[in-house]
Amino acid sequence: MARCIRSAGLRDISLPYGIPQRGGIVHYDWLSVFFIGILYAGCLGFALLTSTGIIGEVRHWVGQVESTVDIPRLQEPVGPGVKRIVVQTSGQQVKLEKSEEPVVHLFGTYRTRTVAGDTEKVPAKESLYTIHTIGDTMYLQIKEPPIDRGIRSYRTYANVTIVLPAGVKTELLGADNQPVA
Repeated sequence: MARCIRSAGLRDISLPYGIPQRGGIVHYDWLSVFFIGILYAGCLGFALLTSTGIIGEVRHWVGQVESTVDIPRLQEPVGPGVKRIVVQTSGQQVKLEKSEEPVVHLFGTYRTRTVAGDTEKVPAKESLYTIHTIGDTMYLQIKEPPIDRGIRSYRTYANVTIVLPAGVKTELLGADNQPVA
């Protein structure tokens, strides 16, 4: 039986528990004790990281794919009573163009990260922009894209183009509703 235990590698573990050996004194070399300690600490560390969810976050972070997704298009007719269009960008970089057509067009793309194998989630229009007409003023608010926080924090970058009617006064507001020149 001692030969079986010795060949299975269990001899070092079973020695303190009463299996008799020659001389009765157990001798360990320090290198073996060091490596066993490293293995023990590594296993304990991975168990701790797994139980707190950090290993799952790392797996998620490693398996991400960065892709470009189209923003849902907006085509909003501008009524004859609208004299001014206010574009509020929330700090996003926006490209403004003019057109003779009395319609506000919004289109563009944004960069996002998804986990490999998941379908790309195209956000709803309401989560990216809103448009309201009050009196003779039309307000177009460009919202900030979602931001991931945590270990795998990521800021989504949007590339938005807005085409406005040429005959209507335009006002562009940036972060904190400050006018942009």
